[in-house]
Amino acid sequence: MFPPLIIGRLLHPIRGRFNRWHREISRIAGELRKSEFASLDALYNIQRQKLCRLCENAAKTSPYFKNLFVQSGLDPQKIDLDTLANLPVLERATVHRHCKDMLNREYPVNKITQNATGGSSGAPLRFYRSHHDLIFAAAIRVREMNWCGMKPGYPHVKLWGAPTDVQSATAGIKAKIWGYLYNQKTINAFDAGPALFEREHGLFLSNPPFLLESYSNILYEFASYLKKSGKAPLNLPAAISSAGVLYDFQRTVIQDTVSRNLYNRYGCREMGNIAHECANHSGLHVHMERHIIEIINPDEDGVGDILVTDLENLAFPFIRYRIGDRGKFSIQKCACGRNLLLLKEIVGRTLDIIRTPSGRLIPGELFPHFFKDYPQITLGQVIQDRIDHIELRLRLQEGAVLDDIEPLLRKINEACNNEVTITVNMEEDFVVNPTGKYRPVISHLESQ
Repeated sequence: MFPPLIIGRLLHPIRGRFNRWHREISRIAGELRKSEFASLDALYNIQRQKLCRLCENAAKTSPYFKNLFVQSGLDPQKIDLDTLANLPVLERATVHRHCKDMLNREYPVNKITQNATGGSSGAPLRFYRSHHDLIFAAAIRVREMNWCGMKPGYPHVKLWGAPTDVQSATAGIKAKIWGYLYNQKTINAFDAGPALFEREHGLFLSNPPFLLESYSNILYEFASYLKKSGKAPLNLPAAISSAGVLYDFQRTVIQDTVSRNLYNRYGCREMGNIAHECANHSGLHVHMERHIIEIINPDEDGVGDILVTDLENLAFPFIRYRIGDRGKFSIQKCACGRNLLLLKEIVGRTLDIIRTPSGRLIPGELFPHFFKDYPQITLGQVIQDRIDHIELRLRLQEGAVLDDIEPLLRKINEACNNEVTITVNMEEDFVVNPTGKYRPVISHLESQ
């Protein structure tokens, strides 16, 4: 292991001074350190200025948004936080249809990178991000690492499931050298299982990383394996759960086996990291300097559809983009002193709804709550393939039998008003999206 002190005091500062990309990351990260403790009014002023710049730029350089402003009769120079809701919601299907017309025609081509989502809610979505947006995203990540107590050079392991991310972190001599110098290790967890978990647990005990970062479902599976196998708790200084909803029952198992200091992070490939917990773990702080978050159509509990506006990506504007998740704001202020808005919870994708023949809609978040009441279940998944049928895929603890969870089946039947047939499947693997993300509830009816 390369000495962290040398990295933090010598290598990292030199890299930040002489590498243009990293010099800009360091500059923005410094600004973010100041603004995160600014007043809420000051943060809103930052958003106003950036929103005005974004809308004026989009109306001028993007054929799609130029037409949108004309058709809506809105003056882009007069769009403010109070009037943003007058613009129509940007849907995923719209980005599919108008991708080329959304692109900024005046942005330098050599400063734009094409990207795509993993296709968790349909076909992969192709979009573009400016190099500045990527640099700003990296600065946001520096902020998040600071919140976790992570410093440059501290041992850092990623159990990651996205093939493109794993490849970019492990392919090529340059990536391997920087990974070695910064004590970073990326493990391809796309085929995570007992063999990988057994090996890494032993390595972590003998050479523990400061930070373990992983998909929520992979991290939970790892923690469940340790608990089921009676392995010694790792007690790592920090862990980050990302790329999926972190449920309370998952958090409990991860904290008991991996790290008591578990940080939840929320983001997506289109927008990068949107919100992150601080050390108080009282909600997810929204990175307001980069994103405007709206929650529309809230239910009686305040949970609604999440819309995101990316204030930094002028090359490919995302304005009031329906991200596909639901969540709610917290009305509490975090004791850490930061005035960044707090997301209290993320409840998952909007398509995770089970439907019955009579038209009854059952929220997907109901099922993880059912699962947590049965310690015999290490992981569960509900898949609806027909209006009158759902498949329940379960992984049970050793020695548990189907009779142990018979009350669960009755609960699900009652929730579905006894209108659907339930098939239990304990043989097949869980369904994940192309980047390895697990979803507890999947409805195929949306695409029928």
